[in-house]
Amino acid sequence: MKPFIPQLVYFEPEALHYPLGKELYEKFKHMHIDIRETTSHNQVRGIPGDNELQQYRNAKSTLVVGVRRTLKFDTSKPSAEYAIPLATGCMGHCHYCYLQTTIIIYKSNIKRGEKMNILSESIKYTTRKIDAFLENYTIGTLIIENGQALLQMEIGELIKLNDSFEIEVFAGGAYHTITYEQAINTFCSDMPDCPLFAGLECRVKINKQ
Repeated sequence: MKPFIPQLVYFEPEALHYPLGKELYEKFKHMHIDIRETTSHNQVRGIPGDNELQQYRNAKSTLVVGVRRTLKFDTSKPSAEYAIPLATGCMGHCHYCYLQTTIIIYKSNIKRGEKMNILSESIKYTTRKIDAFLENYTIGTLIIENGQALLQMEIGELIKLNDSFEIEVFAGGAYHTITYEQAINTFCSDMPDCPLFAGLECRVKINKQ
């Protein structure tokens, strides 16, 4: 398959603040490709063409280099938990594809390094969730409220904890075992009213001993 070579490239000004954006700009400039500026990758105007058909064909050979405003993953069920939108659009001309009428310009997101870092942390967290399930732990966020420790699960449900629970908090890349008393009575040295472990990732299970 031949690599995609655009005939027209739009850049968001902010994209040039990133190494990849600068690299792409210099590459296309060296290739003598028409480069233009757009205020937003979602509002590209001025695609050349005397009619809609010509504009459509030209759009299929247009690349927009922009900055994605959010780094959150989009849900992509049922095929996967999340989609990782490094780019959107398609330069293809498949007649059966619904993108023929909705997305015609290929857009590249230059925040790939940041996106990969978030993906890496997401994979690590997913691995910890699997490990927690296999070891009969319930995972969530440790909440300290009115002298009571609770585990807030991802679905929002709260589990009221007591000293019958094994409690582990995640910090520094590893889980650390703490007692219930430590959870509710350990405070930050510089903020005496702030519980030290509150807000940390936490996993718990009933101590059967």
